Amino acid sequence: MNCPQCDGKLRVPDELLGCSVQCPTCGITFTAPAGAHDRPSPETIQSDDAPGNEPSQTREYGDPPELPHFGQLRADLPPHRGTLILVLGILSIVIPCCGLLGPIAWVMANHDLKEIRALRMDPQGRGTTEGGRVCGIIGTTLNLVIPLCCGLPSFLLWALFSFRAVAH
Repeated sequence: MNCPQCDGKLRVPDELLGCSVQCPTCGITFTAPAGAHDRPSPETIQSDDAPGNEPSQTREYGDPPELPHFGQLRADLPPHRGTLILVLGILSIVIPCCGLLGPIAWVMANHDLKEIRALRMDPQGRGTTEGGRVCGIIGTTLNLVIPLCCGLPSFLLWALFSFRAVAH
């Protein structure tokens, strides 16, 4: 059957015919007509999946909305910040004095990935955002561990020599 708003093709299970259903593409809720369900034969399904044929545009009820293909932009969603997050994460690893950038990249990436999963942000930047998140985690860890590993022994040596100087 077709969605009354976006005219997208979708399959509705028999048990939902005559009930309210929601189009996975546009989100409109409508009542599925009781006699509109025609199940394709297995031969039709196999021929649709044969090499050289384009994939069928029919979707099952409950399928997530179709994400854009590489190179397509979703004009209806806010743009992703994957590149910015990745740059912040990399800077937090490469430049030791930029240790604060790691947690910023980590928090921004967590927020953006949540929005991408909820389909409220352009999903094209998911990989870049995840990469920036990982870099932010690594940068945060390095900027916490390196000062502890280098600073603690230096402090202990300073304290030891200072204590010896005072004792003599």
